[in-house]
Amino acid sequence: MSEIEILVGKIISKVELSKDDGDDFISFETTCGGKYKMYHPQDCCEQVYIEDICGDLQELVGQKVERASEESGEMEDCIDESGTWTFYVIDTFKSSVTIRWNGESNGWYSEAVYFVDMNDKDSYY
Repeated sequence: MSEIEILVGKIISKVELSKDDGDDFISFETTCGGKYKMYHPQDCCEQVYIEDICGDLQELVGQKVERASEESGEMEDCIDESGTWTFYVIDTFKSSVTIRWNGESNGWYSEAVYFVDMNDKDSYY
């Protein structure tokens, strides 16, 4: 099970997007008090960033999440030695949003995207 699946059945009350020169993140809040963050803790010799968002994140607000999924794979046309793409799909009855992250590194660093429960202090960096 992917961590983002925790959103299924919850109503989104707030979404915040930040694209800040390599420190990209998206935070989600739910009406039941949940706070979640999708991000990557940057290290040297790597770059993990939000490449594209298909759909409007704000259309998720006030909606119950029906489906949330994650899929990752290797980038074939990567400039660096290693590349990973990760797609997150969040569906509500009203809308669908697909978030695409890209990660590139020299192969020694993680290109993973994290989806963490911010109310659980042990689950994030």
